[in-house]
Amino acid sequence: MTAAQGAWRAAAQADAADVSGNVHFRKLTLENGRTTVKLLLAFGDATGLRCEIAAQVPQPFTSVREAVERTQGAAGVNGGYFQPDGQAVGWLVANGVTLHRWERARLLSGVFWVQNGTPHLQRSDGQPFSFKVEGAVQSGPFLVDHATPVSGLEATRSAPRTFLYMSRQGRFGIGSAWSATLAETASLLAGLELSPGDRLDRCLNLDGGSSTAFFARTPDPGFDAPGWARLNNCVVIAARGK
Repeated sequence: MTAAQGAWRAAAQADAADVSGNVHFRKLTLENGRTTVKLLLAFGDATGLRCEIAAQVPQPFTSVREAVERTQGAAGVNGGYFQPDGQAVGWLVANGVTLHRWERARLLSGVFWVQNGTPHLQRSDGQPFSFKVEGAVQSGPFLVDHATPVSGLEATRSAPRTFLYMSRQGRFGIGSAWSATLAETASLLAGLELSPGDRLDRCLNLDGGSSTAFFARTPDPGFDAPGWARLNNCVVIAARGK
């Protein structure tokens, strides 16, 4: 099934796409008998996407929609963590410019980075990258690794969540969930299939809570979920060449 496997059941699903047909949008409502979670997803073949970090310092974006429209993207989500004064937490690179240095912290267990417009997602080994990237965000925790939920995640506090993911068949995507614990989010994402047989392989948590926001260019207003906070940085995707 293309929704979720195991304990999670898809109660509703709706799909759309951008004008190119290369960026796909999906709304899901998942249930496990105790919790109901709404997911918004945007994804496509990683080699066919243009991905970037949209950062606005010192004046933050008022919404993800603003970031998507300014970059002529197809969809976007809020990005990495930031301080109350707007300063980023962890490595932040936008348009090839380092806006904040690499940090070593237990929370920052993963790195999203862009090279030649192509997205990459990996666990952090604690060492700064030695090569130049176009965009990057340190974040965490990792939620799914090798299609398996990461163990030991917080399991008591439900909140809106934002995440990035790579599938086993080379798709990359962005998404938001309302509302779940980190452990629940990892569980449902590990069971998710973007198409039959194409499970999510790696998932990285981004900033959440009041920052959680998602926007996709589609007439369906359900794909515009603004957050409550102004945003230091956002992750935006579009079809390559757009």
